[in-house]
Amino acid sequence: MILREVYEEAINYIEELEEQFDIFLDKEMFVNKTFPFYFYISIYEDQGEIKISYNFEVYEGSAQINCIYLGRNNLEILDANEILIEHLEEF
Repeated sequence: MILREVYEEAINYIEELEEQFDIFLDKEMFVNKTFPFYFYISIYEDQGEIKISYNFEVYEGSAQINCIYLGRNNLEILDANEILIEHLEEF
């Protein structure tokens, strides 16, 4: 699996994240890369597993959602950082 394919799957997963966390990430801005530099998707390998990190801003600060890539069309949410949890509790 090449990085571009994983990135495309990460982009397509944004709608699922929006639904699960009741947030708006604006998929088109990720696709077009028109966000400021602190809005990004990071894909990296960790102990033989492919992980995906969605980084974006909320009112309280820098939010992050971490996922694992389990194969084609199969991503699973691992966790969200405290900033996002605090944001969700406020709303």
